[in-house]
Formats: sequence, structure tokens, C-alpha cells
Amino acid sequence: MRLINQLSYSTKVISKLLIAMILIFNLTGCGPKEYVDLSHTERFSSISGVVIENKKKLKALGVTFDANYKKRVDYVFLKSFPGTSGPEIVFSKVVSKGSLFKVVGLYSTDTAFFSRYFAKVEVVGIDDFSNYTVLVELNDNLSFDKNIFKVKHSQQP
Repeated sequence: MRLINQLSYSTKVISKLLIAMILIFNLTGCGPKEYVDLSHTERFSSISGVVIENKKKLKALGVTFDANYKKRVDYVFLKSFPGTSGPEIVFSKVVSKGSLFKVVGLYSTDTAFFSRYFAKVEVVGIDDFSNYTVLVELNDNLSFDKNIFKVKHSQQP
């Protein structure tokens, strides 16, 4: 009987520890992650100078990473509709189909399981975004979503 009580106690302790570890693990994944500028790396050379065009209208979402949601824009993300909402969104603007974007940088952020990559782009001919870091999420192989963007030209040989 004593052995059964000890096993039962051990199981409860292990269960509580496992729940605590899962909770801590999940909480570390919440909130904004630091974006690392990889523009100086060799990986960036494959997309440097590429000009892309959006095949459909997009939402430009000005996002703050401030914990108190101050109206300071840290990044502008180009997303397909419907986009997203929440207190971290400082502004949302429609970007017309057929707009051009020139890739001028590469950013990444790491999560527990994978890295996400973003092309830093300049919006050609639209001054509304000239004071912001504008990012487009890339696929794992550093390519653009073919359903949303088409590559107009590359400055690569």
C-alpha cells in the first residue's frame, strides 16, 4: 500500500511539473519577438534588389510591439485580406493591386521550433510608408507567396 501511495504521489508531482513546464514554454512564445537584420549576410544576396508586384490588394498593418500599446509603429506588415486586428495595430491601410516593392533587406525572428523570415521592402511610388520598416513574410526557402506576389525583375546576373 505504501508503494502505491508513493507512486501516486510521484505521478502527481510529475504531472504538476509537466504542466508547469508546458505553461512556461507557451508563455515564452507569447508577445513580440526581436527581429534580427540579416541584410549583411550571404542569404540576403538571393533576394537583394528583387522587385515584386502584388497580385491582389493587401493590408498594410502598422504594428507596435510596446507592451502598453503606445501609438508608435515598430513595423509595417503587408498582409492579404482580411489581415488581423487588435490593440497592437496602430493603423491599417489598403495597398492597391499592382503596387511595386523593392527588396532592400532581410529580417528574421526565431520561435521555439522554427525561424520566420521577412523581406524588408521599399514601397515604390507610395510615400505613406517611407518612414517605416515595411516587411513581407517569406516562405521557408526565402521566396514570396506566389498567390500574392509575382517577381517583376531581379538585379541578380
